Amino acid sequence: TSASVGLRNLRVASVITSGASTVYASTKGDGVFKPTAGGATWFDLSEGLTFQDMGELYETDMGSLLVSTWEMGVVRIAKDSMDVGNYEWEMSSSGIYRLDDFSIYATSFNKDRTDKIYVGTLGKGVFSSEDDGYSWTGERTDELLDHNVTSFAFSEDDQKDNLVVGTRNW
Repeated sequence: TSASVGLRNLRVASVITSGASTVYASTKGDGVFKPTAGGATWFDLSEGLTFQDMGELYETDMGSLLVSTWEMGVVRIAKDSMDVGNYEWEMSSSGIYRLDDFSIYATSFNKDRTDKIYVGTLGKGVFSSEDDGYSWTGERTDELLDHNVTSFAFSEDDQKDNLVVGTRNW
């Protein structure tokens, strides 16, 4: 049976779980949603956003929800505001270089063992945040031939996490 009542766009970009009972879904063109009524319907969390083309979702250790977008970089909503039913999104792209279209390419948010959060961009490489996604710092990616990051992960050794980056490099 379909459980898409209220979910206006079935082009889902990302789905994450939060705890044992909460799920979030982002869509390509219709915002961010959370199921209600035991999953029978979906509630639109993106009221008030002027853009709806969402990418990856990421829940920070502090419970904030980060979303990559194709139009506005990274946006975030704090857990404490969600807990009281206040769904006010804020820009969370401070420190990410201004791009022509400000796209955060559809890559995963990820974190290393020091709890830095990372995001990949279309054309500007990789950025990290140490403050729950409020601000971002560019990572050294000088050696990349292509700064269009499509994926990344960490390979761990005993001393440090090594950032492994995948690019479009035609």
